[in-house]
Amino acid sequence: MSIFIKKEADSAKKTMTNKIPLYNIPKENVTLTGFKLYTLKKDKRHNPLFPNIPLNTNIPHRHNFYEICIFFEGNGYHEIDFKKFEVQNNSLHFISPGQVHLVSMKGRCQGYIMAFTREFVEMGPHKKDSLVKLPYFSELSRPFLNLQTEHFKHLTKILKQIKKEYIHLQPESGEVIRHYLNIFLLKSKMFYRKENQDKPGKPERPHIYHNFKALLELNFHSNQKVQDYANLLGISPTRLNREVKKSCGLNASELILDRITLEAKRLLVFSDLTNKEIAYQLGYKEPSYFSRIFKKKTNYAPSDFRAVMYEKYQH
Repeated sequence: MSIFIKKEADSAKKTMTNKIPLYNIPKENVTLTGFKLYTLKKDKRHNPLFPNIPLNTNIPHRHNFYEICIFFEGNGYHEIDFKKFEVQNNSLHFISPGQVHLVSMKGRCQGYIMAFTREFVEMGPHKKDSLVKLPYFSELSRPFLNLQTEHFKHLTKILKQIKKEYIHLQPESGEVIRHYLNIFLLKSKMFYRKENQDKPGKPERPHIYHNFKALLELNFHSNQKVQDYANLLGISPTRLNREVKKSCGLNASELILDRITLEAKRLLVFSDLTNKEIAYQLGYKEPSYFSRIFKKKTNYAPSDFRAVMYEKYQH
């Protein structure tokens, strides 16, 4: 490779890794802050009331709000955090803040995107951390729901009410839409468990699992041990592992390592940090140990993973 070509490749790589977009939810209407309803980008229906999302979503991107993609009709793939999921008719895809994703559709497409902030959903009594408790918004769960026709129709009836309220905004519309959205989320939770045959055991204290997940999101950069989270929760490591495994089938240490590995993947692909810097940022004092752990989880050394993903995204 000539020096010129190498410089061009290095420059392209730096541009790609430095410019993974992080989008905010557009603020267009003071009557309804923190919630937007759009049609999917490739939906050919023209409706000025529900335009396409005004952001460049044709490249890998992320945002600081939640999204639900509602596919009435669709064929293609949705890549979320380096995993590819097929888009099907009558399906929902769930995106959490910070997740890197890209939708690649083929042929006809029809549907909507509901975009909303955590503050919008939890702007009420007894709503703190309610989104953390939803299985499809977990970083480590399946982020899609392929629905039976009957269940999909049930959810589209709720969506229809949201659309009506969205079109005819009144001072109370935000609160009305918030209630409909919460019903939509809870019904999706019920169907998610049914469709995925999610039949967990009955934890002694169900909130332990949800509190652990919330703590994991806040502390995975610095806390790598089950003991750390058990201390924060005021219980024993044995108790924490037991309750977590009853809820999701994995023990706490596995979830901790999975979350750290996911963040390492993001940093390798979408930052210019060296392997050593990433290791330190994720709480590993020995970069070589980080590399061994990463390879054990992914079958790639960190540098190899970065090269493979760079080649993929360039194409």
